[in-house]
Amino acid sequence: EFRKSLDLDPSTGPAWTLLAQQKSFQSIDDHDYKRIKEAAGKSLGEEADMCVTFAHGKALDDLGRSAQAWKQFEDGNRQASRLFPWNTADWSKFAQQAIQIAGKPIPAPSTRGRNAVFIVGMPRSGTTLLEQLLNRHPAIIGRGETHLLSHAMHQLTHHPAQHRQIADGLWTQLRLDGPEDGYYIDKNPLNFRYLEQAFSLLPNARVIHIRRDGRDSCLSCYFQLFQHPDTSFTYRRDDLLGFYADYRKLMAAWEASLGERILTLDYSDLVQSPDEQSRTILDFLGLEWDEAIRQAAPQDSLVRSASVWQARQDVHTQSVARWRHYYDQAPEFFDRLAEIDHKYDK
Repeated sequence: EFRKSLDLDPSTGPAWTLLAQQKSFQSIDDHDYKRIKEAAGKSLGEEADMCVTFAHGKALDDLGRSAQAWKQFEDGNRQASRLFPWNTADWSKFAQQAIQIAGKPIPAPSTRGRNAVFIVGMPRSGTTLLEQLLNRHPAIIGRGETHLLSHAMHQLTHHPAQHRQIADGLWTQLRLDGPEDGYYIDKNPLNFRYLEQAFSLLPNARVIHIRRDGRDSCLSCYFQLFQHPDTSFTYRRDDLLGFYADYRKLMAAWEASLGERILTLDYSDLVQSPDEQSRTILDFLGLEWDEAIRQAAPQDSLVRSASVWQARQDVHTQSVARWRHYYDQAPEFFDRLAEIDHKYDK
């Protein structure tokens, strides 16, 4: 369908990036690779040119042509930063306020149900993989990457009746027509910004924080054209560094004050021992092990994130330490990320 879209109108920018995300390029003779490379030599309009550049970089990355891929992604990010600017001052102010909130008391869990599960972390840290694994359990339903919590956060008031109404609405939208005692996952990684609101609205919520080597997660962010205001920090390496440092600082504050309600997992542990990590998560949620966890997800299962190709594969460790292929392209960038991780992993 993406190919047909481009046949009709090659200036349909998102079709280029979405086409590239559907597959792994194995040869320069690949028909889609040839098509992307040909489009890279044309001018199709500002947005389309940006999308083609990211698609070209993704294909070159698949083909193991690291230096060429890096150049494409640098060009694409320069274009994206002009179209989607990031306000560093606003983010820093928000992060500092959130860190202060993290030290304040949060409502204790109630005896009610409403088993919401928020998978949080940096984008491109394995949230889709984790949701796909847990979604196999009969008591767990993955709702994908929603913006329900951020929308509810902006509606919050101090009026008790309105607070209950917003909480009821959030749970209804998360549950949809599923059973009241089910476990529902929202895997929007950026929900780490709103954990105070999550526990205020859904006191029984549980948070799974999946943590990945910053060099890998930030590299993957830099290689992804999100085209959403919340992720505009990914288009400049300095913005990406600042966001990552604040994310680690904020999550450290949440883990210090709410450790028993937040389970932190390492991405590398998840891909190396998925069964062991799944058991740990189910214990955390208060659920029994089910052999369905070991069953491969159907190939036609719906994936709404940029991880669509990766989510179709068996669990693997190929993305661990991927940053090593690109270290020579930006050593200071990767060294600073390693310093941030070292500070919080001690």
